[in-house]
Formats: sequence, C-alpha cells, structure tokens
Amino acid sequence: MLRKALLVFLAYVVLDFVWARYTIDLATQHPLAMLWAAIIPVLGGYVVIQYVKTPWLLGPVALGAVAGTFLGMYWKSVLAALV
Repeated sequence: MLRKALLVFLAYVVLDFVWARYTIDLATQHPLAMLWAAIIPVLGGYVVIQYVKTPWLLGPVALGAVAGTFLGMYWKSVLAALV
C-alpha cells in the first residue's frame, strides 16, 4: 500500500506540474501547451482510477497537488537552486 501511495503522490506531482505549465504556456501561446494537453488526461485518469478504488489515497493526492503546483510555478528557480 505504501508503494501505491508513493506512485499516486508522484503521479499527482507530475500531473499538477503539467497543469501549471499548460496554463502558463497556453496564456503565452507557447507550442508546448499542446504536449501538456495530451499528458493531462492520461495522468489524470490513472490517478482517478487509483483513488476511486482506495479513497485514503486522497491524502497523497493532495500533497502531490501542492508539490506539483509549486514546481510548475517555480521550476526555473528550483532548477537554478539545484545546479
């Protein structure tokens, strides 16, 4: 169960990162918005299937949402800090 919680958390980190980048790129009419739009339903479907089967996974989903949105908004700053 811990493995599933970690996978759902990581999937939602990526999903929320993609949502944030999609929104930013769409607002600036960047072509990458098309790529993000293709990824969103696939990751979203995986996460929804997981927490419908196991509702307690909503905790890791919520934490993943916070982390993914933060990374999506500040990814350039985060990368610069790591390098």
